[in-house]
Amino acid sequence: LAHMACENINYTIKDTYFVRTFLQQPVIGASGLSNPHVDMINEDHLVCLYYVLTSDGDTVFFDEKSESNDRPSFKEYNIIESVTPKQGRVVLFNGRNYHANMLPQQGIRSVINFCLGGHFNE
Repeated sequence: LAHMACENINYTIKDTYFVRTFLQQPVIGASGLSNPHVDMINEDHLVCLYYVLTSDGDTVFFDEKSESNDRPSFKEYNIIESVTPKQGRVVLFNGRNYHANMLPQQGIRSVINFCLGGHFNE
């Protein structure tokens, strides 16, 4: 799946750092964002996020990138993009970009997260 997605953006995968799955059920009374984060610190990487199910619980992207192990103050971050989970949708992004997910309110949010090393081809 990750290889097929990366072919579309002319990216060659050299390393698969990890692949993990997430399943979030709605929690009554809970809403908002999870903690803004990057998946790996001090390592350039590409994230391939595959949405297993259509649901609420958007993935949001912020205007900041990680340059070190320092945890920034997220109060000053601005959301620049939001992607709604749709079954079969794939999102590829620079893993150094801070991102988070909205907590699902109505349906199960299920994703597969690939963290990849490689390079863009010329």
